[in-house]
Amino acid sequence: MAASRLRRALVLDLDGVLLDTRPVMRQAWQEVRERHGIDVPFEAYEQHLGRPFGDIMEILGLTEADRLHETYAEASRRGCELARPFKGVEAVLHAFAAADWLLGVVTSKPLDRAAPLLARLGCPFAAVRTPSGPGRGKKPLSFRM
Repeated sequence: MAASRLRRALVLDLDGVLLDTRPVMRQAWQEVRERHGIDVPFEAYEQHLGRPFGDIMEILGLTEADRLHETYAEASRRGCELARPFKGVEAVLHAFAAADWLLGVVTSKPLDRAAPLLARLGCPFAAVRTPSGPGRGKKPLSFRM
């Protein structure tokens, strides 16, 4: 029986690590503001990035989070071309893939918004974990002390 070959993996976050998605988020938030008459600047929203959208809306004192999130998600999908890989990211990913590493991403984005962004990097990803997909995506953890 042949010994199984061990593979190495590199697992990264998407936003702020592989891609600068801040312009996408800024545009999507602007659309939320315009469509729903909200007077909360992007900078206030941005302070809470990494939390679930509904939690951010609660912190900001905004109601109808589901409607706002629908607008935000729609605008994010349309604006994905504004995202840019950080300098050198594509070369590094391709080097790892060429060295037979498995590449993976864990993100708080749903797969329908993460996939077009990852496609822009031109690399094969062995795993993409999202909160709505199989396994565990990036979700806030609660710790007890």
